[in-house]
Amino acid sequence: MTSQGEWEEELVAEWLSLKGFFVETNVGLTAPKAGGRHEADIVAVRVDKNRLLIRHIEVGILDSSLEENLTTVKGKYRPDLRNAVEEFVKERVTINGGSERVYRCEYVYTYASRKNDLREQLQKEDIELVSLDSIIVDQIPQTIAEWRKKQIDSGLLRGKDPTRVQLPRKYRLLEALDRMAELTRGR
Repeated sequence: MTSQGEWEEELVAEWLSLKGFFVETNVGLTAPKAGGRHEADIVAVRVDKNRLLIRHIEVGILDSSLEENLTTVKGKYRPDLRNAVEEFVKERVTINGGSERVYRCEYVYTYASRKNDLREQLQKEDIELVSLDSIIVDQIPQTIAEWRKKQIDSGLLRGKDPTRVQLPRKYRLLEALDRMAELTRGR
């Protein structure tokens, strides 16, 4: 596996934040005996109908053999790392003791060799394989449209044209994608 740039992580984090998740990036989880530390690229949390939704997301390129890619991805969601994410969340979020916790492991890739075989194998481990392209094309525009509608419906913003409602400045990557989509629609 090759190293991944940080803009992809930042884009996914912005998208989840716009969806109403509390998002932390580069969360330190454990320190291996050999040194360094294991991190979760993204931990996103939201309370929804008395359920605590936890999304543990790693981002990267999977350009090795199927076996190496499986080992890489499974290693990101080892039981000790999942437990560390749970502890991280418990320290920051308190909800009713009887509330259900929903823990999702998602690997977002920009490229994956043998992605269909990889997806099938990872599903057996309760790890979802998601392409960054599908998030950009299918999810982000829908999330932006829903956010705009909610802003207008709740009275937080006024205007006749919801496409003119600007995203908050902190969502600079989402804003860039939205602007590109606007330019494409205008042609």
